[in-house]
Amino acid sequence: WDKIALILLIIGGVNWGLVGIFQFDLVAWMFGGSASLLSRAIYIIVAICAVWCISLLFRREAVADTTSRCFTVYDTASANMKADAASHFFVFAVI
Repeated sequence: WDKIALILLIIGGVNWGLVGIFQFDLVAWMFGGSASLLSRAIYIIVAICAVWCISLLFRREAVADTTSRCFTVYDTASANMKADAASHFFVFAVI
């Protein structure tokens, strides 16, 4: 559900950008005006997705997942740097 909510929220953000920059409401244009039932349903769905995405800020597993990815990248880079340093030291010691 998180990815679907984020995708719909991005689409809603792009629509608001169009409204702000060009005064063009893409959803209203596609679905018969901003007061049409279908346009209003889409606006409501995007709003629900925005509220859902607020929960992403407060989930522990999302924070833990991001942190573990950062440590994995750091550990991999650290291991590569250690191996690189060891090979340089070996070459220097041989010379």
